[in-house]
Amino acid sequence: MQRKCSMRYARDFPKMTKFYEKMLDAMPVNTEWIDSWAFFETGLAVHAIPRDHARDSEQASFPETSEKRLGKLIFIVENVEAERTRLEGMAASMLPRQWQEPTRAR
Repeated sequence: MQRKCSMRYARDFPKMTKFYEKMLDAMPVNTEWIDSWAFFETGLAVHAIPRDHARDSEQASFPETSEKRLGKLIFIVENVEAERTRLEGMAASMLPRQWQEPTRAR
């Protein structure tokens, strides 16, 4: 079955999949390749970087913050402050921006 989605590559596939399970409050729905691919009904997918590719790839050393990455994921939430607090409780780092209205996003 073909599905449209945004995909995140992960060096630590189990850890990133668990993070998105908590963040989205959902489990992956795919039944194939579950050791390297997690697809969520929200349209997000997590894909493990194969070890032999990671060694030779710049993806083997992603920057610490998403500000230095080319891709961004955007989610719509009812209450930005409450969602920020929930994600910080899951050890997600938030990057404050001085130019942006605090109730919109960070």
